[in-house]
Amino acid sequence: MKNLSLNKIIVTQLQNIVLISLISIVLISCNNEIALIEEEKETITDVEKMIRQLSSENFATFEDAVLFFEENVGYALTNKSTRSESVSISEKAAIALDRMENVEVTIEMTLEDYRQELLAILYSSNLDADDEAALYVGIEATIAVIEYKRNFPNESLTTRWFGDALRCLAGTVGSAGIGSFAGAGVGTVVLPVVGTVSGVAMGAFYGALVGAATFC
Repeated sequence: MKNLSLNKIIVTQLQNIVLISLISIVLISCNNEIALIEEEKETITDVEKMIRQLSSENFATFEDAVLFFEENVGYALTNKSTRSESVSISEKAAIALDRMENVEVTIEMTLEDYRQELLAILYSSNLDADDEAALYVGIEATIAVIEYKRNFPNESLTTRWFGDALRCLAGTVGSAGIGSFAGAGVGTVVLPVVGTVSGVAMGAFYGALVGAATFC
């Protein structure tokens, strides 16, 4: 009887240990997810800051906006030697970015539809947290820049959206993705008027601008 009682005590203690361990794992997992979400929100805000700054300048053409950004902001990346040819990107992230560049585009597809397609690829690619966060910002920068470009009067993108949308979107998201990884090595940068932004957001935004100007 004593042995049976002792065994029950041991089993109960083991069950408590397992339960506590499971709760700890759940809490750690939730905290990691919250931290990643907060990081994404912060960098998205940085993209919005840069879009708002360009919008406030009331440029006549998209090309004027790109030139302004290059002259007043782009130096922050090039001065820190983050050129695209020396960007470090993991194999999984490169595969995910390639898949994003090859999303099938239809006439009925909206920008939000396209964004959801990109996000589906992102979240099914089993990337580590840093790669996922960088490409997430690249997606948001792509959508923001394409939308910004489409709002210009006499902008040829309206026509090319149907005629050569794949080239336009693939070039923009590809450039934004590479830019996000280029900026990741910078940390944070201080931009005129805009203030402090993450290198990831700035690189993604700069890449999206160049991509849209080149391929759209």
